[in-house]
Amino acid sequence: MEDKKRQEKLLHYLDIFEFSGSRDNNDDDIISDFVSMFSQKMAEHDDDMYQPNTVKDNLKAFLGDMLDRMESISRESGKETEMLTDFIEANDDDRLRMWNHVREYTAARYSPEQLDVAGFQIQVDNDGGSSVLRTFAKDWQRVLKNKIKQKQNATFVHEALLWEERLDDIRSNDYAVRREVSVICRKYPEIEELAQIIGRSIYNKTDEMDMVRTQYLPSSVSVNRSVEEIDGVTTGNNLERVIPSEFVYLADQSAQTIFYKRYATKELSQFISPGKNKPLKKRSRYLLPRLQYGPIIVSVDTSESMSGLSQNIANSMLYRLVEIARRANRRLFIITFSVRCRSYEVSPHDRWEDVAAFVSKHYTGGTNGEKMLNESISTLRTAKFEMADVLIISDFAFPAPLKGTLAKINEEQAKGTRFHGLNTSPVKSVYSDIFDTFRAVSQKI
Repeated sequence: MEDKKRQEKLLHYLDIFEFSGSRDNNDDDIISDFVSMFSQKMAEHDDDMYQPNTVKDNLKAFLGDMLDRMESISRESGKETEMLTDFIEANDDDRLRMWNHVREYTAARYSPEQLDVAGFQIQVDNDGGSSVLRTFAKDWQRVLKNKIKQKQNATFVHEALLWEERLDDIRSNDYAVRREVSVICRKYPEIEELAQIIGRSIYNKTDEMDMVRTQYLPSSVSVNRSVEEIDGVTTGNNLERVIPSEFVYLADQSAQTIFYKRYATKELSQFISPGKNKPLKKRSRYLLPRLQYGPIIVSVDTSESMSGLSQNIANSMLYRLVEIARRANRRLFIITFSVRCRSYEVSPHDRWEDVAAFVSKHYTGGTNGEKMLNESISTLRTAKFEMADVLIISDFAFPAPLKGTLAKINEEQAKGTRFHGLNTSPVKSVYSDIFDTFRAVSQKI
């Protein structure tokens, strides 16, 4: 399934959930049925454990997995679908030549109740086959579609029951995580401020594109309206400035229409006489919001110095960015760095537990900041990302970037990428003068 089509389906199902089961009459698939019933069921609960965002995020992850499973089941019948398509699109003579192979293939896969292959063979023997085989092709298409749909429905029902059984535990864990993140964000407001800047909810002067506007203005009001000064010849229909030769057309009655036409279309040759005061070119700078949403790239320091409270701050920041990326449909890349770098792209239906497990694997060793910066820039350049937001979460206990790395940062900034830093240490860092946005938290016990 194409990414765009998949995303449209996912948003459609989430709309059903958002509007408490409201759906179109044309929605007859089992996923719509499930989401509609589940939404109505959730509406009956008003306790804090049934937070809409918690349920919606987990539902989105589950439905994303299911759409992938449904597509996988469809692909399992790819060979048969291709054979059916060839059979339908063939002419009558080719279809008859294909019949023996198709008959053996379908007879081995369907019971007589599903597709009466033997009955069609009798009709082919009696009637010659043309119209009979066209009818067979339609019946084969119908039973293949039903076979795929039945397998998809059975798979979905089984997985949906398991998911609902796990939902209480998932919801309880998410609720605890959200509360912990909320507490940390209130304690360290720099986290929420950075989240809003990266999510484009708020802007600062470095979070906008610097544009140049050119205006052409007269240095003063021209007082010379005469035609005594001539700077050149142009075209137009100002009769005061038309060159004398153009009036020759008026001397001949048969040529007058040429003059009138050139007048109407402003094609008469005329003198240029702007006066003594020439227009001036004025250049001014102004700011435009960065309306294009690129990906979010987060580099998380997982060295030993980041364990404990710094790790909790980093996880809270990361949790907020996962929420922002999902709701804005932005790609999210996570790079963990200490001595080595590891990268991971968060898919729209990944659970927070998967993200947290990836980040928390290593909180040991030292910090290689230079390697981390180059890994972040490499991710930007791999897909030629523009208007991206790169966030470094660290105690910044590493030296300033090398001259070559700094040049790369400046080059990406010129493309609209913004570099942000969240310093989990109160110690001042040279990166506060390099990055577009830099916030430091003073750790409170």
